[in-house]
Amino acid sequence: GGSGGDGSGENVLSIQMSPMEIKHAALAIIEGEERHHPLWKIGFLVSCFIGVMFMDYMKDLEECGTPSFWLWTGLVVPWTFGYTLAYRRFLTRRHALKLKLGYEFVEGDVMWGARETLLYPVCCTAAGILAGLFGVGGGMIKGPLVLEMGLTPLQAHATGMFMILFTSGSACITFYFFG
Repeated sequence: GGSGGDGSGENVLSIQMSPMEIKHAALAIIEGEERHHPLWKIGFLVSCFIGVMFMDYMKDLEECGTPSFWLWTGLVVPWTFGYTLAYRRFLTRRHALKLKLGYEFVEGDVMWGARETLLYPVCCTAAGILAGLFGVGGGMIKGPLVLEMGLTPLQAHATGMFMILFTSGSACITFYFFG
């Protein structure tokens, strides 16, 4: 005799789910994930921040204006661009899956299609450059941008405060490095 209940020798439990049940299960998983901000996303952002701070530190070890100084300064661009592209890939795939499953978007959900994942980082980069050049807060530009993205005013405020954590942290550490 076999070890399976049907005498076939198979010891495999097989569960059949209809396509509709699979869709509902996938939606339930996504909705569960949407209730909380996953720690891996924060870790992803923090690792980018640590890399930028490392490059600032290395730049501080060099004499201002030397080729190695400019190398460390310039490496920040591909570093952050790489993170942007990796997260863009995640966002567009996740958005496409939500659309395929019939996910019901609510007020404050951002539609992360291919266009938005290109347009918004470019606008945020421009906002950062303008803020640095003219000494204005990037929130003057980013605030209306995140509202245009579909965030509620409360979400826009919270997003701005979260961004300030990293921008002021970066500025403080950079000033510390440069004495």
